Amino acid sequence: MLRDIAGIRLCGANFDEVTNILLLDPHEGNKVKPVKGTLLYGRNGAGKSTLAKAVRKAKGESQDTISQAEFLSINNLPIELTEEEKSHVFVFDEEYIDKNVKFHESGLDTIIMLGHQVEIAEQLQEAQKNLEKAKGEFDIQEKTIIENEKIECKNSPKYHIKKMRLALQGDDCWAGRDKLIKNNRQNTGVRDDTYKQFITLTTTKTRDQLIIEFNETLKVLRIAQQGDAAISTKVPIFNKKYDETNILKLLRTKIERPELSERECYLLELAQTGRSSQLNDMIDIFSNTETYICPTCLQPVSEKYKQDLVQSVQKVLSKTVEEHLAELCTVMAEEIEIDFSPFSKLEMSTNSCLEILAQINMGIRNNNLLIQSKIDNPYSICNGEIISVSNLLTQLNKALENLENERLEYNKKITDTKPIIKRLTEINNLIAYLDIRELYIQFSVIKTLTERKQLQKQSQSKYQNQKRWCRCCVMKTLSRLV
Repeated sequence: MLRDIAGIRLCGANFDEVTNILLLDPHEGNKVKPVKGTLLYGRNGAGKSTLAKAVRKAKGESQDTISQAEFLSINNLPIELTEEEKSHVFVFDEEYIDKNVKFHESGLDTIIMLGHQVEIAEQLQEAQKNLEKAKGEFDIQEKTIIENEKIECKNSPKYHIKKMRLALQGDDCWAGRDKLIKNNRQNTGVRDDTYKQFITLTTTKTRDQLIIEFNETLKVLRIAQQGDAAISTKVPIFNKKYDETNILKLLRTKIERPELSERECYLLELAQTGRSSQLNDMIDIFSNTETYICPTCLQPVSEKYKQDLVQSVQKVLSKTVEEHLAELCTVMAEEIEIDFSPFSKLEMSTNSCLEILAQINMGIRNNNLLIQSKIDNPYSICNGEIISVSNLLTQLNKALENLENERLEYNKKITDTKPIIKRLTEINNLIAYLDIRELYIQFSVIKTLTERKQLQKQSQSKYQNQKRWCRCCVMKTLSRLV
């Protein structure tokens, strides 16, 4: 307990060894002191401050120069104090005065501050130091920011933004190509933030590949805008019919031979050897009243001779034969001719039509040869195999229909420039991305402008807060002094 304290045991500073000092000995000879107390005198360095520090150490305060300190009873036994008891131990030494008494000199108006006023003064002094430190940091940051705001400074984001703008401007750059796409008179404007629309793009193609694709696509656009690329010629509609069944029937028809004279047998022989057309010519020649000379032998012929000869030929070429020959002539077909040159741009479909058409004409030629052989020898059956042309005609009509549909689709695409312009814009943007990619990487590294501005704001805020706090402390101090 506090009342049992008679002295202190200490070591450190002026006391190299552990020393017991009974400052509060309650006995004076054989008597007991009513009040315990001791008044110490000593020269400078005698140890008075050391005793004060030992008391502080014993009550639990930190003292670097004192290695050991504890309160003692009258019997030199250590006394342990509670925290409550320690709070009633006070030391009024130089340290106390330094902390609780301050002099604020201002000419003749010197102010002495005691107790809490000293604490406020110390806070004010600490705040002033912090204020000066913050002001120094602020000045450094402000100087850095001002320097980095200059566009010619390589550490400035504006410097790299300017380089990206230059990479996008110009006739051979993004702005010039965009002018060509939009068919404008001037290059498209480039702003400080234009680069943002390209930085998220990506491509596996090289710049040269994209330039080639751009130029080729631009040619397509110009052709589409002029309208020369459209195919104006319609694909012809083909409705030709071909009856193989009737042809086969005529070829297989057999006509009976009539009873003929020697001359008529000769004429029949001509018909059977494929020269029936000569007989028809003979009828035409010798039926003419102006024919007086045989065109073959150049001998004069009488009217009776001509009449007999015509009758003999007509007997060989009976009505049945004439009708049969007429039917054969009607089934002979002409080859089909279609001009596919206007559709040369639709190469695949055009080639398909040409291939089918070639097969049709080959079938017509083959079948016409068989028909002609039957015409030349109407009394004999023709056993030749005909080629089916009707199926090929069906295929041709379908191919022509597909070609016409492709022509319409081609014209639709070639006249609609929006998809072409869209693709050109995409290619141009990808080229721009490649042009500024490295510049943007440099810009990203340098882009500390936002962080610096934030730091500037924080320093300014800190500076202003310190100023307000200092003013508040001064006002409190002055109000207390008053």
